[in-house]
Formats: sequence, structure tokens, C-alpha cells
Amino acid sequence: MANKYTAEQLKLTAPSGGFQTGGWYQGRQYWNGTFSDPGVEHPESNSATAGKTVSSEVNAASAKAQGVSVDDFNSYLNNLSVKNLQPATSVSYTTNPNNDYVSGLNEEVLKAKTALDQNLATQRAETQAKLEIAKKTEADALKNVEQLTTPFRADLETSKGAELGVPDVLASQKSLLDELDTLLTEGNALIKQQQEVTGLSAIRNPRIQKTMSDISARAGVINAVVALQNTYLANAYTSIDRSVTAITNDRKDQLNYYSTVLDLANRDIISLTSEDRKLADSQTKILENELNQAQTTSNYIKGLMVNPDTAMALAQSGVTLNDSVETINSKLAEYQYSKEVKDEANKLTTAGGVWVSSPSGIPADQLKSFVDSKGKVYYYKMPSSKTGTGGGNASVVTIESFNNDAKTVDWSQEQDSEGNTVNISPFMKLVINYAKKMTLDEIYKAYKSSSLGQAYGDPTENYDMIKALYNQAKGL
Repeated sequence: MANKYTAEQLKLTAPSGGFQTGGWYQGRQYWNGTFSDPGVEHPESNSATAGKTVSSEVNAASAKAQGVSVDDFNSYLNNLSVKNLQPATSVSYTTNPNNDYVSGLNEEVLKAKTALDQNLATQRAETQAKLEIAKKTEADALKNVEQLTTPFRADLETSKGAELGVPDVLASQKSLLDELDTLLTEGNALIKQQQEVTGLSAIRNPRIQKTMSDISARAGVINAVVALQNTYLANAYTSIDRSVTAITNDRKDQLNYYSTVLDLANRDIISLTSEDRKLADSQTKILENELNQAQTTSNYIKGLMVNPDTAMALAQSGVTLNDSVETINSKLAEYQYSKEVKDEANKLTTAGGVWVSSPSGIPADQLKSFVDSKGKVYYYKMPSSKTGTGGGNASVVTIESFNNDAKTVDWSQEQDSEGNTVNISPFMKLVINYAKKMTLDEIYKAYKSSSLGQAYGDPTENYDMIKALYNQAKGL
């Protein structure tokens, strides 16, 4: 008989969508909460080959999925165990200095996916709570309706009759009627006796007349009492009927009320159920769109991160994972435009230029300008043109040359006069090369605004050492 195993026994972790009935996981088929032996269809499956080893075609496909050859598959199945299976690996996306940034993007995608589940769960929980309230209202109303529809007339007539003394009256009346029946029987006998004698004999027998007179008097009294009792009973029954009518009407009013409550509760249940479904659908669509946008943005940004220049642009333009591709492109375009203006302005400012709002009154040989990609013109007043000789006021040509050299200069090693190896930094090389063209202050200022200064900040070399190097290079 084929064996069955639980996920706990096999130490298997369910995928995000859970184990699917009929699915294969690590060579075992899942069915109704348990797993089969490796390479064997689950014994409870609805397949005609349930509990049997799968076909060679399926073996071949499984072998390929597990990363083994078909020839080794039987051995693979025999040796298959959870500890021998290699966990899935995820190759991290790397872009040198931007690894942390890309990792952050991946985390944002994961957060968006988590938010999808959490948000839906929260919304559905709130709606389910409202449904429970509506259902409780319905249950309470049904309980009250059950009480109101319970028969009560017989019990009420009994209790009310006892309260009004109806049983006592009926018992008394029965006794009186029995007595009246006896009297009427005796009277009938006397009448018969009287009919058998002559009139004179009857007159001479006063006992008979007296008895008949007494019977008539007693019968009259009994009839009067019975009439009064009948009147009382009629009134008592009328009172009981009025009570029944009042209670019945009251119950009808309450039933109408609870019928309204039930109708409203059912309406709420239907509405909340519909609302829950609509909420789940709409919220899912919204969050799926956000998730898709986040995934699209992440992929788009990753593509841009390959280039260090575009990676820097992404960081400095304020792009986030919540941005659409269109927004990213807009931010990058705005960044490119601002950088274009900034770079052109830095060139003139580094050369000693000062921005002016209007060219009016600026000597022609001191006026510089540039036009950005949007057609806007910027004006700068430059120092009077002089060729720098180390005494200050370095020319624009010298500054531009310095900036170009700063883009290519690199570390190097040289021998000093004593034969020792000395590391020469890019800044030290610039000091040596421009000592006879610029003052030391101008070199510091030009370096700060150059690409090196923008990337690494102020020079870290000792100022006194740099000053000595400057004087040596200048020949002082």
C-alpha cells in the first residue's frame, strides 16, 4: 500500500499560494493534505493510476525540473529527501556602488506585495465584523419573534379564569342546577299524585300544596342565582376575550416591529456582503495597479542603474519607486535641464564671472552669456581679460584648461631626490602643473568647482605641504 506523508513530516514549506491538490512538490504529489512517495501518484488521487509510479515521460520531466539526468532519475528518487534538496537561490542584482539603492527598490516591491495582502485582510475583517453584528441582530429578532408566536390563549384563559373565580362559579352553578333538577323531579311526582285524586281530596291535603309551593320558591331562587352567575360568567369571559385581543394586538405590533428589524438586518447582510465583494475587487485592482507600477518602475530603474551617470541622475533627481515611468522621465528631464544650466554657470563662475540680470552697461570684453535648452539667456560679467602669471586673475582659458585636466588626472608614483617612492595625488599634480599660471588660492577655488571637487570635496592634503609644493613648482 502506498504511503502518505504530511508537510510537517517532510519539513516542506508551502509556497505563497499554498499547496495545490494534484500538484507536485519535490517529486511528491499533493492530495487532500498529504504527500505521496517520490515519483508515485497519490493513492487518494482521482487518477486511474493512483498509487502507481508515474510514467517515464513524467519521470523525464521531473528529472529535468530537479536538475538530474533521466538515467539517474531512479537513483534520484530512491535517495530523495528534504535534506538533499538544494534550496532555491536568488541572484542579487548588483551595480557596484548602487547595490544598496537597488536592494532598497527590491524591498519596496516586497512591501507593496505585503501591503496588498494586509490591506485586503484589514478591509475584509472590518466588513466581516459588520456582518457579524447584522447577523446577531437578525438572530435576536428571530428569537423574539419565536416568543411572540408561541400560543398563549389556553394558558391565559386558564389563569385569567382562575383569577376571576370562574371555576368556583361553575362548580357552584353545577351544584345549584343539580338541586334544581332534584326539585323539579319531586315537583313532577307531586303533580302526578295530585292528578290521581279528586279536587276535594287535594284541597283537604294541604301538605301537597305546601310542598309544591316550597319547590316553586326554591326553584325561583336557584334560577335567579344561576342567571346572576351566567351574567358574571359572561362578563368574565368578555374580560378574558378583551385581554386576549389586547395581547394579540400587542403581539402583532411587536411582530411588525421585529419584521422590520429582520428586513433591515437582511438588507444590511446583503448590502455588506455585496460591499465586501466590491471592496475586495476594487481594492485588489487598485493595489494590483500600484504593485504593477512599482514592479514596472523597479525594472525601469534597474535598467537605468547600469550606467553610473544615469544612476547618479536618479539619486539626485528625487526619483522614488512610487513614481510612474512617465514621472521618472519628467524628473530626469528636469534634472538634466538644471544640470545643464548649473554646469554652464559653474564654468563662468569658476572663471571669476558674476551673474547679472541685464547686459546693459557691461563692457563688451567682459560680457559672457549662454543660452539653455529652453532658450533662456544668462549673462555674466567677467574679470578683465589678463593672462595669469601667478599673481592672480587667472584667464578663462586657464580655468577651462584646469577643469579639463581635472577630469583626466589620476594618482601616480614618482621618485624624490633621495630615491624614495612618493604617491602623487591628483590635486598635487594640478598644483604642480598650474603653479606658474594661477595663485594657490585660485587653484583651490578651481579644484573645488571642478569635477574632482564635486565628487570628492575639498582636498585632504596638508596645506603647508601643498604650499611648499606650490612654491617649489613655481621656482620660489
